[in-house]
Parts: sequence; structure tokens; C-alpha cells
Amino acid sequence: MDKRSSLVGANEEIGIISGLDIKGEEKVKSSIKEFSRFGLVTFSRLHSFKSTKYSIHFIKPIAKLKQLYNLGDEVLILCCNDNFSNFKSRTKDFLDFLLMTNSEFKNRLDIAVQQERQRQVRA
Repeated sequence: MDKRSSLVGANEEIGIISGLDIKGEEKVKSSIKEFSRFGLVTFSRLHSFKSTKYSIHFIKPIAKLKQLYNLGDEVLILCCNDNFSNFKSRTKDFLDFLLMTNSEFKNRLDIAVQQERQRQVRA
């Protein structure tokens, strides 16, 4: 049975890039696999920040999703293995860390997302 969504164009790449090991717990891996039906997962890494473990993933969304939701060339999927009560505040700090100090992630994210994040930090 073909699991290709009707939103996906015939020539669009979807799935997980060959050889990429998806990081995170089984729940995360399952979620990323589902996301991969709507784009190409190109990056996956574990990162610890303030005693919380995050898995970081990048996906290149299909054209229809880019158009519908005004998405950039790559979308960051950030998963937290901690309880939800700590997710909000720690995640904001972690996103600041990624966008301000790590050029590897800065280069992957759309510049508009970076500018919006900087506006939120100043507010």
C-alpha cells in the first residue's frame, strides 16, 4: 500500500534521507516518521540543555505545505524528552541558544524565523 499523501507532487522527495539515524525516544522516532510523509527529513541530533534532552530534526517540506503555511526551505522540529511543565521556558532558552550561538542551525533556518525570534527576545 502506497502511503504517499495526495498533497505530495509526483517528483517531490519525501521520507528520511538515506543513512540518517533518527534520534530520540520511540515516540519521537514514530512522530518524525509520520512527518516524513510530507517532506524529506535531512537532519537528526540529540542535544542536552539545562538538564533537558532535546532531539533536533530538520525537514524540507513539500511545496504544497510551503505554500499553505508560508514555510521556509527547512523546518525545525524540536522534541523534548522532559515533562511538559518544563517545556515552555526551557525551550525558549534553548531556541535562543540555537539561533544566537550555533551557526550550523542558523544557516538552516529561514531568516524570517530568526528575526521573529529576536523580536520576541527583546519584548
